[in-house]
Amino acid sequence: MGASTPAARRKAIVWGVIAAVAAAIALVYVDARPAPPRDARGAAAPLAEDASGAAPASRRATTPEPRAAPEAGVARRSHDEEGDDLSDDPAVRAVRAAAADESPAGTRSLLQSLDSSDPVVRLEAVDALVERRHTAAIPLLAKMSTSDPFVAPTIIEGLGRLGEQASDDRLRRVALDRLIGLLAEEKQRGAPESMGNALTVVEALGALRHEGGAPVLEPELDGSFFDLAGQTTVVQALARIARPASRGPLEALRARLLATPPSDEAMTNALVGELLSNVDVAVGALSAPR
Repeated sequence: MGASTPAARRKAIVWGVIAAVAAAIALVYVDARPAPPRDARGAAAPLAEDASGAAPASRRATTPEPRAAPEAGVARRSHDEEGDDLSDDPAVRAVRAAAADESPAGTRSLLQSLDSSDPVVRLEAVDALVERRHTAAIPLLAKMSTSDPFVAPTIIEGLGRLGEQASDDRLRRVALDRLIGLLAEEKQRGAPESMGNALTVVEALGALRHEGGAPVLEPELDGSFFDLAGQTTVVQALARIARPASRGPLEALRARLLATPPSDEAMTNALVGELLSNVDVAVGALSAPR
């Protein structure tokens, strides 16, 4: 049989998306069923097993739906999740006091906290410096170790946000070079958190909006490292950077996706459809008159 036309390919993807949505609705219906009846003592009656001895559907594990792309800072715990158990820690109290102090003295204290041995202190110091848009902190963030999975996403995200806000191109270049280096490191390191960190770097490069990030991201569209959801994150970052030369690699990706036969897996087709949609948006933006 010959290769599918683009129209047929898109039609197959649409049906894949519909099938995925139908499956999700079915799961919601199962979860929404009433609780099992209770006996006279008020305890929940046990769920019956079928004739094969298998557990009923409500007890069986289900495969979670893949997310389009992890959010930036996926390994970072929020301040609230730390709870009051840290409120008596003098170092944590000090960095939080510095974060509330908008004077130059407060900023100096936050900069000093970047060297703390306590990861919570480092995390809160980075967050506070980013919130006050202190772009002079970029070189210090660029020197910080990202070996701690608790702090790494915060540092990476901070480099992107501060770099985008910096008016000094030298500071923007420092942020860019560090992010490019981190992407290469995480691809080689292969730690459990490496994929999440790599995706956070991609998002940070998009936030930075420096054209120097595009030539690094364009090769990542080949799918050799990032899966379909990860490639969607790359496309979104390229759209934010808006380098005109990125149009060629994006159009090549679109042609490759349209030439690939639909998968037997509805979820895969849904992810392909999401990726194609983002490619169309990015190419359209890059094709618009400037």
